[in-house]
Amino acid sequence: MHPQLSGQKRIDCKELVEALEACERDTLSKWTDKCTNIENALNKCLITSRNNRSAQNREESKRKKAEYEQAKKDFWSS
Repeated sequence: MHPQLSGQKRIDCKELVEALEACERDTLSKWTDKCTNIENALNKCLITSRNNRSAQNREESKRKKAEYEQAKKDFWSS
């Protein structure tokens, strides 16, 4: 289960979280592994979401570093 996801406001995989929670409320489905496919799909979705955030953060970092280097160059050249 992914309890840390229940309180977040922006979840890319919200439908899968809700589907997994609904599936696991049914005791029979939970114990007969009928929720496994949903959980696997949720894990893939979360990994993809994390990778996308990481890529965005890397690009943002590169942009900020370039701005910093340009500001430093401008400061020392004047």
